[in-house]
Amino acid sequence: LKTAYWPLLCLLALTLLAPRVFNLRPLAFCLCLPLLFSALAKYSDKTQHESTLRIDVLDVGQGLALIFRLGDFLWLYDIGARFSDRFAVATDLIKPWMRQRALKHIDLLTISHGDNDHAGALVPFLQGLDVTDSLSGQAALLNQRLGREQFQVCEAGQSWQGQLGQNTQIGQAYWQLKTLWPDSG
Repeated sequence: LKTAYWPLLCLLALTLLAPRVFNLRPLAFCLCLPLLFSALAKYSDKTQHESTLRIDVLDVGQGLALIFRLGDFLWLYDIGARFSDRFAVATDLIKPWMRQRALKHIDLLTISHGDNDHAGALVPFLQGLDVTDSLSGQAALLNQRLGREQFQVCEAGQSWQGQLGQNTQIGQAYWQLKTLWPDSG
C-alpha cells in the first residue's frame, strides 16, 4: 500500500470508530472512494485483455508520437524533435514513458520523414532499444544518420500480423497491419 494512502486510511478508521453521536459514517464512504478508484485503476491496467488495442498519443511539441499496442505488439510512429543538446522528446519523454511501462521492445518503428520535428535524437533514442522493423519515407537519410542499414522505405504491401489469443465466440483471433500507401517504385 502506498505511503500516500496512510493518512486517508487513518482518517477512515477514525470516522468508523467515532461514536454514533458524531454521525461520521457518510464521511467514511467519501473517504473510501479514492481508495476504490485507485484499486480499480490498478486492476484494470493489469487485466487488460490481450486483444485490446491501446493507442497512446504523446504531445511532442510540433507533432505527435503515436504508440499503438496490441497484445505484445508495439508500433511507434514518430519520435518528435530535439530542441537542444539538453532536451529531446525521444530521450526525455518517450523513452522514460516506455521504461515506466516496462516496454523494451519496439516491433515497428515508423518515422514519417527525417526532419527534426519527426526524427530528432534518433541515434540516442535507439541506443539500448530492441527494434524489429523500421520504416520511413526517407529511409536512406535516416540510415545515413545512423551509420547502418536499419530503415526500409515505407511502401504499399508491407504487412505485420499476429495472434490475439482464443476467443470463445470465433475461436482463434488474429490481427493484421498493412501499409496501403505509397506505392512501391
